[in-house]
Amino acid sequence: MPEYVSGKDGNQSHGWLELNGIIIDITADQFDDVNDPVVVTTNLSWHQRFKEQSRRAVGIDDYDALNTAYQEIIKCIQRVQ
Repeated sequence: MPEYVSGKDGNQSHGWLELNGIIIDITADQFDDVNDPVVVTTNLSWHQRFKEQSRRAVGIDDYDALNTAYQEIIKCIQRVQ
């Protein structure tokens, strides 16, 4: 089961998913030293700069909540178009 990991580096916080030793990071490109829009890697070196604050399993309920939010966003976009 994937885990959501969040950490802090000074005043910067960041979160990503980990599954079986693989990091899946869809927001790393917000940092100046990352160019890829999505990072999928087994290399922990970049993420180790963040002192881990929390780690929790991500279950189906989390996916349902994300899907609900996504559907609401799509509705809003369709109304604007």
